[in-house]
Amino acid sequence: MKNINFLYLFIVLISIHSCSALKKDLNANSPKIKKITTALYVQGNREELNREEILTNYLFNIEIYNRFGSLIEKQHYDTEGKLSKKSIYQFDGNNSPIKGFDFWDNPVRNEYWVSKHKRRQIENQYFNDKDELTATETIRYDARGNEIEKFKKSISGDTLIWIQFNYNAKNQLSKMKRYVIKGNEIRNFEYNKKNQMEVIKIRRDTISQKIESQYDENNNVILAKYINEKTGNVNETIYNYVYDAHGNWITQKSSTNGKLNMIYEREIEYFE
Repeated sequence: MKNINFLYLFIVLISIHSCSALKKDLNANSPKIKKITTALYVQGNREELNREEILTNYLFNIEIYNRFGSLIEKQHYDTEGKLSKKSIYQFDGNNSPIKGFDFWDNPVRNEYWVSKHKRRQIENQYFNDKDELTATETIRYDARGNEIEKFKKSISGDTLIWIQFNYNAKNQLSKMKRYVIKGNEIRNFEYNKKNQMEVIKIRRDTISQKIESQYDENNNVILAKYINEKTGNVNETIYNYVYDAHGNWITQKSSTNGKLNMIYEREIEYFE
């Protein structure tokens, strides 16, 4: 895609630190989430975006949570509605992740990881379906429980990913440095008076971008401006939502530069 889409913005905004954490675009005051089914419809060649017209561009996944808010299972389905990947997560008595499994359909393969918890540190070991160690990962935390570093390397010693996180005086994520095989990236985050992430500045190799965001009363992004600081080009994406009775969105439509290009639909099941 020429423009940064909602999925990229979502990943940037949440800066995922753990596979077990609830998505941060959910209302913290809503009942505990049991299951989320998310469907994505992507714009095809037509101007109008209707489900019947873009069925071949339909994807969805299912997420299942425990009563502590931790993700215990995730299922990915392809455009034909076939299960393509399934992940299962196990936790100890303190609700800390201790083991995870990934099952792929095409090509068929299985992988799993095992976690060891130390003081302010988690060490993960990754294995293939032959029980061969393939990679190791170390995640470090500060005294407040914030993730401050993630370092993953292959069994041969090659660095697969290295991320460093910094926080401001309000304990908000302020900077992230990401070193990966395909290039390095630095993101700086700025917040408004409502503690909403208002500006994201991205430096990646020769690319310099800025994302400016506005929010609705439910703290969801309703306007994002993607600015190429080198060329001055600006793309605007507008988000419209439909909410359930608990203040969580169940439909989200995004339009970039006036053109509708993506729809997310969510079915949310709550614990009674």
